[in-house]
Amino acid sequence: MNILIAEDDQDIVRMYVKIFENKTNHITVATDGEECLRIYNEKFKEITVAMNSYDQPFDILILDYKMPNIDGFEVAKRIISINPRQRIILASAYGKDIFEDAAEYFNLPIDILQKPFSRMQLIGLVEKKRTLPKALA
Repeated sequence: MNILIAEDDQDIVRMYVKIFENKTNHITVATDGEECLRIYNEKFKEITVAMNSYDQPFDILILDYKMPNIDGFEVAKRIISINPRQRIILASAYGKDIFEDAAEYFNLPIDILQKPFSRMQLIGLVEKKRTLPKALA
């Protein structure tokens, strides 16, 4: 699994790496929203040029909400605008309902994970299959 993590707290980054590091996972870490967008856009461009299609540059993105430069919700909006099939998890200590309402309002197909969360909650959400709207399927 190819995972892009955008998180500015190094302790949380280490936790993510510990959870996902194994021989089948490749983890890329960005420490702020701008870096995350840069990494994503570069990888997206590589894949679309190489394969002349819209495959996923990452199997999943895990975005912290509160990051320097650009927050995770804005990063999610920008990525979904260029690739509506990209799987995104937004992790936040803020109330889950706020982001679920906002995601619904902006029609963003993202999953919300409220901090603090357990290892099993994260793994369960990552492994969960997301159903795309028929227009995107």
